[in-house]
Amino acid sequence: MRHKALCTAFESIVGRENCITNPEVLGTYLEDWRGKHVGSTPIVLLPKSSKAISEIIKICFENNIAVIPQGGNTSLCGANIPNSTKDRMEIVINSSKMNQIIGLDIHNQTLIAQSGCVLSNIQEKAEQNDLLFPLSLGAEGTCQIGGNLSTNAGGVNVLKYGMSRELVMGLEVVLPDGTIFSDLN
Repeated sequence: MRHKALCTAFESIVGRENCITNPEVLGTYLEDWRGKHVGSTPIVLLPKSSKAISEIIKICFENNIAVIPQGGNTSLCGANIPNSTKDRMEIVINSSKMNQIIGLDIHNQTLIAQSGCVLSNIQEKAEQNDLLFPLSLGAEGTCQIGGNLSTNAGGVNVLKYGMSRELVMGLEVVLPDGTIFSDLN
């Protein structure tokens, strides 16, 4: 698929405003917060749902396009920075617009949040309902729960409550072929 056709296909999924191709705006998504890692990509997408990500991934799978997932961009290792070349396109799927808390069950002490939900928002929602979400990190005002879980973050309460995986009951993920796997129990 050619670049223009890709943009048209992606815009039909996420909307024109959430398909970023402007080089001046792209820079925000091409550098880690320390400025040590700088990359390149022609397209950054800001989906709002797992279904949208699934449709994007299907297009990428069919066209051999690499995908770089990106959240709060607080990573220290550079894995969230794309390295697109003329021979291999890499696009960024940024989860910042997937920032909703979908549900809270006070009786079962469970919360369902989208991957782009900022950690401090989850903590606040729990606290407002006399609950505790014990994961606490220095970047909790900007880091997103998807990144916390994908890296199995520990944080300052790790000795008492365990790593992030100890706080998870289920996940919904988009597989490399675009299939949605849901294990939200």
